[in-house]
This record gives sequence, structure tokens and C-alpha cells, in this order.
Amino acid sequence: MLMDGDPDHASAALVADRILKVAPSKRIDELWMACLGRNPTEGERKIAEGELSSGANDKDAWSRLCRALWSSAEFRRLD
Repeated sequence: MLMDGDPDHASAALVADRILKVAPSKRIDELWMACLGRNPTEGERKIAEGELSSGANDKDAWSRLCRALWSSAEFRRLD
């Protein structure tokens, strides 16, 4: 599975570092753009905000959300 290895965790941590350098109001958009090449839908934004409610400045929270996006069907789909 894609998310099982340490390199995946290290890569997600690097993305999280990048996201945390962005203005807080732009972080969710930046993460979606970095991972999926688009902005989140309103529903996705609400889910992300809920996941980050206690860790908006927490590298681990952003890293987990990044790995969740990478494990999504949209990320894995080949067109």
C-alpha cells in the first residue's frame, strides 16, 4: 500500500513544512493544490477544518491530512 513506508511519512512531513509557511487562511487551499492540483470543495474544506481544529499549526496534523489526500481515489486515478 502507498502509505506504509517511512519515505511516505517523510515526504508528507516535507509538504507539511511547506504548508505551515503559508498564511493560515490559505493553508487548506495550498495543500489541495500541492496534492491534487485543485482547490478543495466546500465539503472537503469543512472536513479538513474539522480534522485540523485542534492542530492547525501542528506539523503532524498537516502531514496526516496530506497522506489522506495521497491515499484518495482521486490521487491514484490515472487519466
